[in-house]
Amino acid sequence: MARGPKKKLDDQIRSVDEQIAKVSRKLDELLALKESLVQQKREEEVGRLYNLMVENGKTLDEIEQIIIASADTQEIA
Repeated sequence: MARGPKKKLDDQIRSVDEQIAKVSRKLDELLALKESLVQQKREEEVGRLYNLMVENGKTLDEIEQIIIASADTQEIA
C-alpha cells in the first residue's frame, strides 16, 4: 500500500515539472517577441526622427544642440 501514494506523488511532481518547463519555454518565446517588437519600434522612431531632420534641413549636431538646450531650459524652470 505504501507504494501507491508515493507513485502518485511522483507522477504529480513529474507533471508539475513538465508544466513548469512548458511555461518557461513560453516565457522565453514571449520575451524574445517583446525584444523584437521593441527593436522594431526603435527603428521606426529613429526613421521618423531622421525624416524630420532631413525635411527641416537639420544636421544631427544641430538636433543634438536643440535637445540639449531644451533640457537645460527645463532644468531651470
